[in-house]
Amino acid sequence: MAEMVSPQKTVLAGFLDKVVSEAEFAPAVQAFAQAMTMTKLDMKTHHQTRLKARAELVHVPDKYIEKDRHRRL
Repeated sequence: MAEMVSPQKTVLAGFLDKVVSEAEFAPAVQAFAQAMTMTKLDMKTHHQTRLKARAELVHVPDKYIEKDRHRRL
C-alpha cells in the first residue's frame, strides 16, 4: 500500500509547482489559463518584433568597435 505524501513534499519532489489554499485555487487556475494562451503566440512574429524593438541597441556595440578601430593606442 502506498503512503500518502503531503502537498508540500510533492512540491519538493517536483510533482506540483505550488500548493494554494481553496480561496486561491480559482485565481490560480485562471492565471494558468492565461499563461497557456501565451504558448499560442506566433513565435516567428514574436521574434521579429523583439528584434525590431532592440534594433537600435544591437548596433551600439558595432559603433564603438568601429570607433576603437580608428583610435590610436
